[in-house]
Amino acid sequence: MNWRLMSEPRRSDAMATPDEVRAQIERILRSQTLSGSDQLKRLLRLVVERTLSGQPELLKEYNLGLDVFQRPPDYDPKVDPIVRVQAGRLRSKLGEYYATEGAHDLVVIQIPKGAYAPVFGARNVAAPTQDRKSRRQRVWLATAGLAVLVGILVVAWATNRVAVPVGTDRSVAVLPLQDFTDSSRGHIADQVAEILTTELAKNKQLRILSRTTANTYRETASSLPEIARALGVRWVVEGGVGVQGSRAYVKLRAIDGLTDRKVWADVFDCDLSGLVAANARAADSIAAAIVAELRSSQR
Repeated sequence: MNWRLMSEPRRSDAMATPDEVRAQIERILRSQTLSGSDQLKRLLRLVVERTLSGQPELLKEYNLGLDVFQRPPDYDPKVDPIVRVQAGRLRSKLGEYYATEGAHDLVVIQIPKGAYAPVFGARNVAAPTQDRKSRRQRVWLATAGLAVLVGILVVAWATNRVAVPVGTDRSVAVLPLQDFTDSSRGHIADQVAEILTTELAKNKQLRILSRTTANTYRETASSLPEIARALGVRWVVEGGVGVQGSRAYVKLRAIDGLTDRKVWADVFDCDLSGLVAANARAADSIAAAIVAELRSSQR
């Protein structure tokens, strides 16, 4: 879903004042959209405060890695992409917030792609009456549609049916990956899962579940078919990440949630600097395996 198109604000000529921006930040930090995202909250607050205080030189990737994500002084952004990954998540969350909870907020805070310095603006409050009516209609229709979908899922769950709703056959969830190393480098497993989700999302033949939703199953005793049914997906990707020195190995498996059958598995061994490329190759292989399974079942 393109949150930016849904939430594009109408700007007035007036810019938001620093006090208005700080008040808006507090609203966003208290929102359900950022609930449980402590790292994103720290990142948002820091980039806003440094921008308001005229310190753009401190908004470099290296500084944010140290100050927000507690990386050591020898932190290398080229090897560890956590700032870029989390900044991308924050941009998506801001778009989601302004499309839902913050749809009527007067102050707009955005972080342009390719930068870490936020921009501030003010919405035009003089929206036509027809626009408000149209917005209410869209919200009502979306709510009604969601209620119908929830009803379908509840009935399917209650009757323990294996059949999945239309469109779920092409739905994929990347579960949180296991950490095969010490906890000090455990963040790399989360980064790999984030990158893999992003790379899979580039395939237009598949629908990829958001990382926020998939993360609800970080620690669970449920079986993979149970997780797949609860998430409303057909395919589940699981595995783990290990790090030895400057090298990483990534073990991944793609599972059919209907049959609990493995349809693809591989291990990638690469330098830490090559994680993104390795995940791109993994995403291509996983997508190809899933599409091949779907075509085979339709014959």
